[in-house]
Amino acid sequence: MNKTPRKPDNELIKIAVSPREARSWKGRAVVVDVLRCSTTLCALLARGKKTVRVFGRKKDALAFFKEHKGWEFYSELDCGKNFRKFDNSPWQALRLSSPKKPAVIVTGAGTKAMASLGGAKQILAGCFANLPQIAGHLKAHPEKTKIFPACLFFSPWHIEDKIGAQAIKDAAEGRRAAAAAIKKIKSSARLREFLDSRPENGQRDQKIALTAGGLKILPEIKLNGHYAAVKNLCKKKR
Repeated sequence: MNKTPRKPDNELIKIAVSPREARSWKGRAVVVDVLRCSTTLCALLARGKKTVRVFGRKKDALAFFKEHKGWEFYSELDCGKNFRKFDNSPWQALRLSSPKKPAVIVTGAGTKAMASLGGAKQILAGCFANLPQIAGHLKAHPEKTKIFPACLFFSPWHIEDKIGAQAIKDAAEGRRAAAAAIKKIKSSARLREFLDSRPENGQRDQKIALTAGGLKILPEIKLNGHYAAVKNLCKKKR
């Protein structure tokens, strides 16, 4: 019996379904953490910070921070009762941080996803806040790309990352889906849970995170051992 030959896979943009895919991925990668890591990175760069360091592990971030004075620390993780830090909060990054101070960021899902992509050709951070920038970049520079929803590295309950990943893919392929995707997230139980768990900044964070194109930033993450440096690929218009 003759087997039907497989059709060549010409799909340039795919969405990962397992964290294991990060280990072997060699092409361009986009990490989507809507609430909040990808959005927080965009906010830190929009604030004017020149230096941002991403860490996949909390212990590495704390060791670095201990040895480098004058830095700001961003994380939702428990770092000790008397440890002074900012939350993993786009609003705090935009409104309370100092543009002149470099920043360290380590989170439960987003930075872990970025750190796992050691073999990737390029790592970008995507979200709704920079959807026009990330989708425009993928469209202008077509090549094999895999989008990694950060929830794969933490909890499938965080459905906003999968919805955001699909919205970025749709936009890069010429389909308009952002408004419907944001509406779906806003009506979900997940967003209600997020707001209940973040009474201090939740409302302000989600407003930034769920405004399409609110931050004209395109973070590129370059791994360097146990940390990664972040650069904004969007050039300011003069």
